[in-house]
Amino acid sequence: MMMMMIATARTSSLAGERLSTRSIGSTRTGRTLSARRQVQVRADSALIVNTKGGGHCFLGLHLAKKLIKDGHSVTIMNDGDEAKLSGKAPFNQYPSSGATIVWGKPEDPSTYPAGEFDIVYDNNGKDMDACKALIDTYASKVKHYVFVGSAGAYVANDVEPMHVEGDARKSSAGHVAVENYLVEVNAPFTVFQPQYIYGAHTAKDCEQFFMDRILRDRPVAIPAPGVQLTSLSNVEDLANMMALVPGNKAAVGEHFNMTGDRYMTLDGVAKAIGKAAGKDVKIVHYDPKSEAAKESGYKFPFRAVHFFSSVDKAKRVLGWKPEHTFVGDLDERLAEFKASGRLDTDVDFSADDKVIATPSECYIGLVVVGTSQCSVRPTESEAASVHLRPPPSASVYFHITLRYSLYRTEEHNAACKQHARELRLSGIREKRRYAASAVRFARRVQVDRGGVGIYGTKAGMMTLYKNGMAFPATIIALESGNVVTQVKSEETDGYNAIQVGYQEVKESKLTKPEAGHCKKAGAPALRHVREFKVKDLPEYELGTELPIEEMFKEGDNVDVAGTSIGKGFQGGIKRWNFARGNMTHGSKSKREHGSIGPGTTPGRTFPGLKMPGHMGARRVKVRKSEILMVDVEKRAIVVKGSVPGKPGNVVEITPSKIVGVNV
Repeated sequence: MMMMMIATARTSSLAGERLSTRSIGSTRTGRTLSARRQVQVRADSALIVNTKGGGHCFLGLHLAKKLIKDGHSVTIMNDGDEAKLSGKAPFNQYPSSGATIVWGKPEDPSTYPAGEFDIVYDNNGKDMDACKALIDTYASKVKHYVFVGSAGAYVANDVEPMHVEGDARKSSAGHVAVENYLVEVNAPFTVFQPQYIYGAHTAKDCEQFFMDRILRDRPVAIPAPGVQLTSLSNVEDLANMMALVPGNKAAVGEHFNMTGDRYMTLDGVAKAIGKAAGKDVKIVHYDPKSEAAKESGYKFPFRAVHFFSSVDKAKRVLGWKPEHTFVGDLDERLAEFKASGRLDTDVDFSADDKVIATPSECYIGLVVVGTSQCSVRPTESEAASVHLRPPPSASVYFHITLRYSLYRTEEHNAACKQHARELRLSGIREKRRYAASAVRFARRVQVDRGGVGIYGTKAGMMTLYKNGMAFPATIIALESGNVVTQVKSEETDGYNAIQVGYQEVKESKLTKPEAGHCKKAGAPALRHVREFKVKDLPEYELGTELPIEEMFKEGDNVDVAGTSIGKGFQGGIKRWNFARGNMTHGSKSKREHGSIGPGTTPGRTFPGLKMPGHMGARRVKVRKSEILMVDVEKRAIVVKGSVPGKPGNVVEITPSKIVGVNV
């Protein structure tokens, strides 16, 4: 018997139940997600238990409107004090939703609304204390128990950052304990895991954080490097997804990520809002792990790492399709923000000023992601100050991460930006060359040391016994020298630096220009003369010897750089740690290199291939070595561990760069 489809809710003469029409996606093999079909679903009685605050608060409002539109009857039980909350958003909008509004306490069954329900949406619980009573009361009585958890319960993964249903979850998270209890009591559950939500009548800032600053022409402080991927979803899209549960048996026992299907960088969020508002956005990157950032009290609304999820399962199983995009909704969001009157209120930006004023360790990165579901192509600066611009034709996953300390100045930014404009990209090799060129340029104008250093001569290694422990240690002898031979300043040389000479020799060992340079500084003839770039010039006079006992103390961390021991021409096994071939069974490739590339195509060896060659005799820096002893009388410094080179080599000792201390 053919069943006639109906366009509006009506009463069935056969079953005496109300039926409504819904369009959902087919899950049959070979059918695309765009294929839609009309099915009949039973009009249910739904109870929405709504939280009294946070980012999920207004989700219940939009869900109620959608369910009522689909022909369901809805009762909303709000948690909290009615007298305090009923006049605030989004609770002041609930009377207009058409739902029955009651106030109660989810942990107290005596406050629950009377009547029976076919489906319960738990949009309140974060742990067992808030959810157990509700689950015990309704889980065995309803056709569907929907629990709104959080995508924040996923364990962060820096290898595959996109979260997919079934990924590892934090065992300590309260949401996970509730989900496990739903399984234990054999409830007909469905779990939704929302992320960052935006839309009308929100009770928690999302895009408003950026608008507060951009519309006031203030800089936006974003965790470095700013290319972390995130996802923002419209509350109406999420309500539509949750409204697809009634009548859908395929949703029982399933978890669904609940977010948008487009991903943005943190910098991209600020720039999109600035473009929609017609404002030039100034972005300042900061290190969220630095002590200065923690002490400032600055609260960025998003996580400082990649945080985004796949919604393929919701599309496939529920037939869900988003109708909004963040960029497409910005005009509406900006208009609502301006109409709210927030621009006329005073906002305390003191925490912003502290973060912006503090130099921090920056990260330079270029990320281009191309998958079957998304294509994230940064169109603006993808580095803290280098303004890397990826090629618009890039469609492969390409990730370069470089890290260095940087003092961000307007002059530095302008110079790097101009340099970036001059670069042109056309392929993979050019992309690598571009990134390397941009970083080299930025490093030429940065301070790459933690302060003025000294030079010493590696004397050898020993075992140092201290406090009942044995430490491998290197003795660095301080020969005559470490004399200031020149002071450079921004006014005369374009940058600040202290030039230091080391190892006194006969004047006849130097060229006349070198000897004249030392005489001009009032210093003896010195074999080695090098300089240390600094941000602020210390008060050192020409010809004076650096005060070693003041510059370095026991327990300090230093960077030690020198020339490594030369190994001569070496094969691939020693030089690159290649594995050797079989030594028996007729093997003719015991220590040979192996193939270096195909013959016909491309018919050449790619640059950078690891092959036999000269090994060692290059500049190497050992970072953050601890000073175990400073002997002023014997003019020696003892550092923990090894340092580059053989005994007799000259090494450079500088204070280690520590964010918040000397950078």
